[in-house]
Amino acid sequence: MTEPKTSPSSPKILLTHFDWTLQRMEESLRNEKTDYFRDAALHRFSLTYDLALKCLQAFTAEKGQPCESWEECWQWAAANGCASDKTDWQEMGAAYSQVSQKLKGDSADSAYKKLDSYYKWMRSLYQNMLARVDS
Repeated sequence: MTEPKTSPSSPKILLTHFDWTLQRMEESLRNEKTDYFRDAALHRFSLTYDLALKCLQAFTAEKGQPCESWEECWQWAAANGCASDKTDWQEMGAAYSQVSQKLKGDSADSAYKKLDSYYKWMRSLYQNMLARVDS
């Protein structure tokens, strides 16, 4: 019996990439805190955040409830048990926007301090989506 084909943007495929990216983000957070490793961790957060959104968009599209904006995606995740509704979505989205602008100095340090909590939230999102991908 042949496995059904999945598109490159299917939730199953994207979740595999999301897991890999989360692992790299976790590794980046374990490095010593130098400007180089701080900037690398911020970049890894940006990549992981992008992939979290792509996973949510693929997941919601497959469920017939596509989300367009990051706010819609996070709201859907909270409403459907994929994420805690206690996470400050706007704060994380603002951090992503700032990181995309290549922060330096105190601004980069401030964003870096929050990466561990963002990592934990996105790891939980991954696990919850993985549990629901076939349901």
